Amino acid sequence: MGEYEPKIEVQFSESLHVTKGSSVKLECFALGNPVPSILWRRADGSPLAGKIQINHSNGVLEVPYFRPEDEGVYEQNNVSRVFVFKSPDVEHLQWLQTLKDANVAVEANLQWECQASGKPTPTYRWLKNGQPLAAGDRIHMEDGRLALSSVALSDSGMYQCLAEHEHGAIYASAELKVVGKSRAIMDDGSLRITNVSQSDAGRYTCVARNTFGASSSSGSLVSVVLPCQVSSDPTLEPTFKWFLNGKPLDLELAPRREHFELIGGVSAGDLMVRNVQLKHSGKYVCMVHTAVDSVSAAAELIVRGPPGAPVEVVVSKITDTGVQLSWGSGPDNHSPVTSYALQARTPYSVGWQTAQTVPDCVPGQMLHASVTGLKPWVEHEFRVVALNAVGVGEPSVRAIMDDGSLRITNVSQSDAGRYTCVARNTFGASSSSGSLVSVVLPCQVSSDPTLEPTFKWFLNGKPLDLELAPRREHFELIGGVSAGDLMVRNVQLKHSGKYVCMVHTAVDSVSAAAELIVRVPDVAPVNVSGGGGSGGELVISWEPVPEEQQGGEDLGYIVAFRQRGASDRGPWTQAVLASPDASRYVYWNDSIMPLSQYEVKTVGQHCVVLRDRGVLGASCTCSRQWEDHWI
Repeated sequence: MGEYEPKIEVQFSESLHVTKGSSVKLECFALGNPVPSILWRRADGSPLAGKIQINHSNGVLEVPYFRPEDEGVYEQNNVSRVFVFKSPDVEHLQWLQTLKDANVAVEANLQWECQASGKPTPTYRWLKNGQPLAAGDRIHMEDGRLALSSVALSDSGMYQCLAEHEHGAIYASAELKVVGKSRAIMDDGSLRITNVSQSDAGRYTCVARNTFGASSSSGSLVSVVLPCQVSSDPTLEPTFKWFLNGKPLDLELAPRREHFELIGGVSAGDLMVRNVQLKHSGKYVCMVHTAVDSVSAAAELIVRGPPGAPVEVVVSKITDTGVQLSWGSGPDNHSPVTSYALQARTPYSVGWQTAQTVPDCVPGQMLHASVTGLKPWVEHEFRVVALNAVGVGEPSVRAIMDDGSLRITNVSQSDAGRYTCVARNTFGASSSSGSLVSVVLPCQVSSDPTLEPTFKWFLNGKPLDLELAPRREHFELIGGVSAGDLMVRNVQLKHSGKYVCMVHTAVDSVSAAAELIVRVPDVAPVNVSGGGGSGGELVISWEPVPEEQQGGEDLGYIVAFRQRGASDRGPWTQAVLASPDASRYVYWNDSIMPLSQYEVKTVGQHCVVLRDRGVLGASCTCSRQWEDHWI
């Protein structure tokens, strides 16, 4: 066989695509006589990398662990065949922003966003419970963002964001819990809204109607969003923490979750305050932490509300058809008081009525006014209400009457304590004291607050429905998430009995009991008489209750009297004597005429006894046994 020139027997593609990190081999098979030698080189003249291996016997070129710098045109020095190594632009997918579980109220809006890095640029798909999620009127998907508007209970489920390109896919998952919302009108006319969201914000009007007409009252439900957003590398995963008046806001506690919620994505820690109340006023600080830095921002939240109740209401200058009222101002709750309304009621009126006053409109700077147009010989009660630009405030609860008596309406635990009446004139002073005490039955548990314990009270085996208006007059559930203390206001004989507090959680139930005994003296004081005093004195005497009939310790007496023939006029004058041995009381008033006749009541006064069974505590209040007399 004669000699002939080399001939390449392998056909190469003009370019080869090689994945980063892989190995590539190229075999060049050539014929020729004499046997041709095969040499490889780079067309740009740069030397071959040291890692490249060439087998000269068979002409194989091998590039291990291919890197981008290995790209280029490779050729043989004695042939015209050329090929190019090209490394495709590929990066594995990695999450920059993932999803977090969400609890959302019905009709609220939700937005989720996921972001991934990779080459080629990834595309996104969304799945719900493993099935593709279809776009619709309420469902919008675009570039890794999912927006759900006016969510419904049926939207609850497990959602997945799928990021993918031709070389792979990654998933991010989160659960959506849609919490049902309810609005209920209670027996007492109040409106209860559960699972409040920003969509509930607005003005609500209550309308009461009967056969005589209608009346309405309006109020606002306000939600506030305090923004806290940062611009940073999302891979730093910023964390947000809020403070109110220097104290951390633990948003995991049940009482906090009722009003506060952290909203926003990975770069936003906005704080939503639902059903804003006066107590939410203050300085809010948002603290943002990353692995490399910390920053903060602050804002002052001022909640303007109706004014607080006026205080120290005094009734004076009583005539047949009018009185004068004076009072002290309560808190204005960040909105100045613009005017005051004076109200009155009698045993014959339907609730509180606006009183006729002088001046007709009492300005906010005035702290006294005259009430006119009253019915003679009828007992009246008075209260004062403050108004400002926000609304009508709470009415006053304490009024000092012209006869020196103290009248307290809407009694609460803060009213409990010992009260002393001091009477003074030019000859000196005299005082008398008495106690107003509410019974608190404590019921507290130590448990994980996430278990959200519920409390239920029973009296003599029957549930105490604290939502009924007659119950609310005397009973109130107080305490936080781990306390269901029961306050009994204005304790009466009918409140005696066995009280049981039942505590339920998702994992257990416990109970504790106590017996409340309201003691009353077995008999009333006897042999009540009067007379024998000097001018201007009313002397009342009685025979003390024997020890064996006192019904327990701490017996005292209350004496009430008024001039005979005045049964339909004015209140009783009362005096308290704390000693069980007391048998005489002297009342001095220079207006008392000789031989005046008075109607007198004497009463034995006792305290409540509470017998412990379990974790409950004890307190006391007063009960009475009256006896009527004429002197």
